Amino acid sequence: GGFAVNIAASSSRFSVDQVRKLVHRQRPNKMDLKSLPSGHAAEAGSRRAIVGKGLDSIDMNSDLRFGINSLNTAMSVGTLWARVEGKRHYPSDVMIGYALGSFVSGVVYDSLINLNPNESFVLLPSGDKIFAQYAIKF
Repeated sequence: GGFAVNIAASSSRFSVDQVRKLVHRQRPNKMDLKSLPSGHAAEAGSRRAIVGKGLDSIDMNSDLRFGINSLNTAMSVGTLWARVEGKRHYPSDVMIGYALGSFVSGVVYDSLINLNPNESFVLLPSGDKIFAQYAIKF
């Protein structure tokens, strides 16, 4: 469990770094060229996905699950809003970051936890690069 959570969260950060190297979008406050995607938003999406998937795997009262998921979502949305309000990112930066974090962490988490036997995720190191392979059996 803990290993999957750490790898899933790390994969989100890695993805943000790789996209930023390609895009070089200037922040609204002109501080640097790391606006797209928002790393904080990606972390929020990652944590939202991981916590939601973890809660879904636990037998608990549905009202309690709803309450925890609602709080988790509200905290994520607050993070996105703060990044735009603080002029660190454009709205599209946080939306793309959130989507990237949610997707990448969700796929990696599911693959490592084996919640869906029809999906797999593999990291393939090669020299100074790491290749990722995602497969869906249908």
